[in-house]
Amino acid sequence: MRVVAIALSMILVASACGSDEEEVAPVEMIDIWVVGSIQVGGTFWDQIEAGAKAAGDMIVDAKVTYIAPEEYSYPNIDAMIQTAVAANPDAVLVDYRSSDFEGTVVNALNKGIQVQFFNNYVGKDSSDSRVRRLSSTAVGLDKAAASRRSAQLFTEFVSPGDSLVLFNSLPDSSEHLEIQNAYVDVFTDAGWSEDDLDIFNLPGLDPAPNFEAIKTYLAAHPDVDGIVTWDTSSGTPAAQAKADIGSSVPLVMWNLDQTVISGVKDGTIQLSLTQQPFLQTYYAVVSAYLKVKFGFIDTAVIDPGTLIVNRDNVNEVEGLFNAGYAG
Repeated sequence: MRVVAIALSMILVASACGSDEEEVAPVEMIDIWVVGSIQVGGTFWDQIEAGAKAAGDMIVDAKVTYIAPEEYSYPNIDAMIQTAVAANPDAVLVDYRSSDFEGTVVNALNKGIQVQFFNNYVGKDSSDSRVRRLSSTAVGLDKAAASRRSAQLFTEFVSPGDSLVLFNSLPDSSEHLEIQNAYVDVFTDAGWSEDDLDIFNLPGLDPAPNFEAIKTYLAAHPDVDGIVTWDTSSGTPAAQAKADIGSSVPLVMWNLDQTVISGVKDGTIQLSLTQQPFLQTYYAVVSAYLKVKFGFIDTAVIDPGTLIVNRDNVNEVEGLFNAGYAG
């Protein structure tokens, strides 16, 4: 997909430049808006924004605008989607997390705006066939499959019957519930009983209260044999809480920041899964561009892939992280 997009870009650059003697016609820009789910959400959302803008910079006749709410909530995200639709762009990218967004998305489609979903696949049961189609052709990670792979690898560090705690930052989110259930399924299939698994709901996405909650939990449960999280909003505080109380309990988590990279290096964190967010919106912008430019109804279905970060590859991943391409 990337090769195709680069080739298209080279063609567009060449046609836009022309020869010295030719009068070059102005390039008609394709206006693409990308709506994130939170403005200040750590490295993951920084990478979501960076990937979108990198794709926009690559394609000579695409202009990419990125917006996101300051505070995560479905109403705030929907308000941002409404802002994008009101600008009447050629295409809008939506992290379709809930049917709460359906009215705004349908409005965009009715106005002739192309829509591309990324990061989530919610909406496959929509009554609108266009939303069902978009949900089936999103650019995003298969969260359940990624969770299963992560859980299976984590069983190298824990054994059936060990006491595991699963910290969930967003228990009301269908995305986080899907991830949680996938972990539980793998562990129970591998021999754990449900009594061995404690689901602990955290206050939200703010790492500070999560740190206090996790530290208190670990102090009160010294018999815990393994920690499972799936976000830096919970995983990074868990690593910090472990360090504070001197715990060596194995920890698996998702996403990257400097604490995670250092934790994988020193053994505080056994595994982290990166969703490769840079690639999610990079490919999603290219998909939206192809819809507008060439009339594609469905572009290629792209899963940016699951990269498990461990001691074997953490130095290589750190180089990509520092360069702004991994998060």
